[in-house]
Amino acid sequence: MNDVIQLKWQYKGCMSLPYEYSDEELNEVIEQLGSSKYLTLPDEHSKGKYGSLHVWHTKLLLEEANTVNLNNYIEQSWTFINQELVDESHKYLPPGTHDLIYIEFLKNNRMDINPQQYLTTGQGEHLKEVNSIQAKYGIHNMLDIEDYVECAASPDGEFFSIIKKSQDFEANTYNYELILYKLNVHNNVIVPVWSARYKEPHTMRFSPDSKYLAFITISNEGYWDEIVSIGTHNILEKILLSGLHNANNLCWEGNSLGLFFICDDSDQPDEYSSLHYQSLADRMPWWRKQKVIGHITFDNTHNTRGVLQRITPKMYDVNNLHIAKERNELIYIEEQRGNLSEPYLYITILNLNSYEKRVIKVPHAFITSMQISPCNNYIAYIGSRIENDTENFIKLKDYFNEKEKNFKGYGINIYDTKVYLLDIENEAIKKIGNDECVQASIPIGTSRINQEIYWSDNDHVNYIGTLKSQSCIVSANIKGGHLDKVFPIGKGVSKNHCFINEGTCLFFYSYDGKPFVPALLNTKFQLTTLTEEFENKLGVAFNWDTYEYLNISDIQIPEGWIYIPEKKKNLKKTPLVVYLYGGASPLTTGFDDLHQCLLTHGIAVLVLNPSGCAGYGSQVANLHVNDWGKKTVQEISHTIQRVIETYPIIDETSIGIYGGSYGGFLSNLLIAQTDIFKAACTIGGISNITSYWGSSYFGYLYGLSALSNSYPWSNKDIFVDQSPIYLSQQINTPLLLLHGEKDVNVPLTESEQMFTSLKIQNKEASFVVFQGEPHSIKSKPSAHYYQKAYIISWFEKHLKNDSTLWDKFIDQNIEQVY
Repeated sequence: MNDVIQLKWQYKGCMSLPYEYSDEELNEVIEQLGSSKYLTLPDEHSKGKYGSLHVWHTKLLLEEANTVNLNNYIEQSWTFINQELVDESHKYLPPGTHDLIYIEFLKNNRMDINPQQYLTTGQGEHLKEVNSIQAKYGIHNMLDIEDYVECAASPDGEFFSIIKKSQDFEANTYNYELILYKLNVHNNVIVPVWSARYKEPHTMRFSPDSKYLAFITISNEGYWDEIVSIGTHNILEKILLSGLHNANNLCWEGNSLGLFFICDDSDQPDEYSSLHYQSLADRMPWWRKQKVIGHITFDNTHNTRGVLQRITPKMYDVNNLHIAKERNELIYIEEQRGNLSEPYLYITILNLNSYEKRVIKVPHAFITSMQISPCNNYIAYIGSRIENDTENFIKLKDYFNEKEKNFKGYGINIYDTKVYLLDIENEAIKKIGNDECVQASIPIGTSRINQEIYWSDNDHVNYIGTLKSQSCIVSANIKGGHLDKVFPIGKGVSKNHCFINEGTCLFFYSYDGKPFVPALLNTKFQLTTLTEEFENKLGVAFNWDTYEYLNISDIQIPEGWIYIPEKKKNLKKTPLVVYLYGGASPLTTGFDDLHQCLLTHGIAVLVLNPSGCAGYGSQVANLHVNDWGKKTVQEISHTIQRVIETYPIIDETSIGIYGGSYGGFLSNLLIAQTDIFKAACTIGGISNITSYWGSSYFGYLYGLSALSNSYPWSNKDIFVDQSPIYLSQQINTPLLLLHGEKDVNVPLTESEQMFTSLKIQNKEASFVVFQGEPHSIKSKPSAHYYQKAYIISWFEKHLKNDSTLWDKFIDQNIEQVY
């Protein structure tokens, strides 16, 4: 069967040479023409005295990997595939859609080429020409991915801004573009006003009067942070403040005449000879760099510098700045630990007239978002779930008197976040909302700014939530006694939300597995995607594979869904890769470029949210506590078996599994306790629960919930018996371990231990350490790309018995150079 389909050749035009180019000059212009994604050239009849360069374009669609023969009959001709010059006559191409540009240098009139003669498959077959192609997403397309990382809307709803992130693979950096739009929320008409590139801009904030947009960016010199403002009407840019370190959490004064911010205190030594730890928190570098809150006056009408003032003394960790305009108070959250393992949060209310403080201790491990009520009497916030929360107010003094008598861990899944209400005057809290299945906030792709709570009036709070694998908005009555109103956000997932004063919500939205696009949800909870203005070239260019939810009555997991590649003419069975969640928060149906690539390679993808996930009710979420695979390994194995029985197209002899972090732990444990997997991959995965608990910066904190009241000296059943390292003698599945060198969430030693154990036992394992990378392995485009390329090629090698891609991406040298 012919596996290569070719789009009919399209002549793009020619470029006449104004004089006789040297070889260096000719190569320079050839490189420019061949690497251009969007090419416009003069009319084809143009020709010059010194010759012309003629350019043709086509696309190749490969359902399976194949070799393409490039039969160049013209001596001075060049071929570019996916913007890269091909200097060989036989080119191996993985599945997907590939751009091909062919260039000829002619001193006479243009010659037509014969595509049937120029291109053939590795088997010598001519390619099938078609007029159009349903493009498929391939490995090389991951280099073109653009991501929306943040959005903000002006209070009056007239303007909104976004930050768009793209990759410069050659420089191995990310580019960021900040774009300001004018918006009419009544008819959803948007007009671009201004755009500019900055270094890692973040924390966009519109002034209360909507006249200015402030944000934080890295200076051109790259050594410090700056606070920058843009006038929404006059587009006047002004650097308000420079020389800051780790600036974040901008907050405008209510009168728009000043900005509050948080940054590192500068009185910290840059170099040291040793470190003396006196508390567990001292190990964390960002904790040792104490923070301060500062204030800068703002006057954009004159070319004057603002007045800078420290508002607070040094604090260890502070976030969530908020202004109570009517009271002229600054509200923020401070974390304190001291010698205790359990973190404590303090909501501080600072009077900006007298600078008197009121400090209220709250029983949460973390708080992600908060808003003060219109009457200024209450604060609604999203925080970690607490034990015995109810819809009735609990006096905080009484709560702590009972709790602190004998703290032995949280005893529940605190990552099943909820919305709470603080009565400021009486220092009492209660849970808002009665739908137990909704997790407040979202588990995906959050940036440094999210506004996920909005007061519609003094009695009602709207907040963003996750219900199973999809996003929703919940409208709750703070007085209780009423059922929550839960409104799904379309049929997909959302991220990076912000509310406009009237209640319209702006965010990024993904549905049917497609890339995220900006969208609006109005006050009637009607969804509008802004795809016409925000035309994502990738979003409209490809035929994306979508998913279907598992509809199998007897599976034990809360939820799962499966992506199956398009049916092929030969009706071959397809391999399956299983993907597991990375912690206590659920996976969602949002866009995943790795999954789309696997589908293009003819590999089905099964995504599972096992017991312990938030978003399925507190009872299900609490199963995460002290489980560590005891229940989930069995239910995952059973689910996979039922999927194989339900979908005959799945090849039960070619099953792979991968996961990151806790999902990496589960993957390690599954291949140690079952033999159904032909290949596995872990990304920053845990192998030894004891060393993770003690060495990770977050291990003991995560353990307060996931290992509640369990310790290495008291619970061997978990710390030893559930650790994959102690079961490695049972592993027969080839394992690929990927890990960031600078991972502080799950230290590198977790993969090192597993790799050493497997190699000592002469078992198949490959281990890739990404230099300088943190837990997520995406601080540089090359790391982000090769991480996913390794996963795809590993499964190609073991599930499809084709090692060509693996050999292409991994050479025999220890030091891999990209």
